Amino acid sequence: MVSVYTDQYKDSLSLEVYNGQNIVVTGKTDIGFTKAAHFLLQKHLLNSSYVDYLFVNEQAKLLDLPKRKDYEPIYFKQLGAQNSILNGIGYIQSNISMPRSNFGSNVKRMEVKINGKYRPLSDGEQGYFNLYFNDNFLSSYKLNSTGELNIAFDFDDIIMQQENNFKYEFYFIPSGGLCETAAANFYGQVDVINSYFKPVGYEQSSSLSFFRFPENFQSKPITIYTDLKAEHKLISTISELIDIINPGEAGLSGFIYPPVKNASLKEIQSDIEMSKIIISANNDKFSDFFGESPFIKFKNNEVEYRSEEINPFFSVDYQKNLGFNQLFYHQSIPVMLINVPVDYSENTLLSLVSNIREQTISETGNVIVSNNEKSYFFDLRVLNDNHDKSYLTYLLDDFWGKYRLFIVCILLILVILILIFIFQKSKESKEKIENAK
Repeated sequence: MVSVYTDQYKDSLSLEVYNGQNIVVTGKTDIGFTKAAHFLLQKHLLNSSYVDYLFVNEQAKLLDLPKRKDYEPIYFKQLGAQNSILNGIGYIQSNISMPRSNFGSNVKRMEVKINGKYRPLSDGEQGYFNLYFNDNFLSSYKLNSTGELNIAFDFDDIIMQQENNFKYEFYFIPSGGLCETAAANFYGQVDVINSYFKPVGYEQSSSLSFFRFPENFQSKPITIYTDLKAEHKLISTISELIDIINPGEAGLSGFIYPPVKNASLKEIQSDIEMSKIIISANNDKFSDFFGESPFIKFKNNEVEYRSEEINPFFSVDYQKNLGFNQLFYHQSIPVMLINVPVDYSENTLLSLVSNIREQTISETGNVIVSNNEKSYFFDLRVLNDNHDKSYLTYLLDDFWGKYRLFIVCILLILVILILIFIFQKSKESKEKIENAK
């Protein structure tokens, strides 16, 4: 059984009364307790349980690898879209938020189904239904006298950012033009209950940046290794890490609860199948085993940085206790190596993990450095993988699509000004020659 109860307690000094909420997990047997405890891992059930207590009959499945379900639709309503009526003339727009956590960063092809209704067009009127993803135009459909919206299409080469925006708009032109004041009002409505997005294509993510985590660790099961003491300072970080590994993506089923093991060098050396997350307070422990694979190495109380172009990049002797989180491949296996000082603080360790959530597709890296107060990330990779190239191409195409007319006009004006300048100088030279005669 899982139950929630509220209690009160009084501060003996201030005499102020505080309210507290507690979760109690019980079971008659170990199996019963395990069923109840595993229920707490299922976010979608927790968020829909509007009761004080419940009995758990079936144990949640814990997986080594995320299991991708048959592609299932994600309806507009699930993403917070409202079933509102849009009305007016000209451009009438509405937006739908598409968080990366619902789709994953490596979705590459999306199917879209849109149903709706609008005021049937009369003779002389024009109307269009336009679609955009992250302000990039996708498609346009001409409206007619039926008043029925029934659209199905797909688009690919998707660059999923942390937050994405899908925009649809009705564009209505009255028979007398947009300036006609007596024009009949237009209205349209998208059926957000039956309209949906459906991911139909994913690619395996190999880019070892924090923005791509956990997708870039999903090719193999994950094992967490640590040599830190099992105390409260470690619990919050492990909990945060497991929460990030399970982002709640709609296309995945099951909960991933990686085994947490003692960071024995011998066991890590023999583990050649698992993606590894290592949390350690011993900076020198893995130096020989990982060799040149890490981007940050520890040697004689110094921190040595390596880039993919320069080895070593530079070495620094720090006076402050810093923690480091880095991503790298070792023997084709993805590794997250988290190093903290021996007398580490809870804030330092937690920020090395929680700041993974702060990464965006354009602001990310493969190294996080933190102390008790602040954390920073930077990139020591060469930007040569397909994801980075795709994003750079996407940025250039987006910039050119938005500003090409402006750029062409500026260039044309510059050419005209140069021609005028040349003409004026030529005219002045000619006059000087004639005057000299």
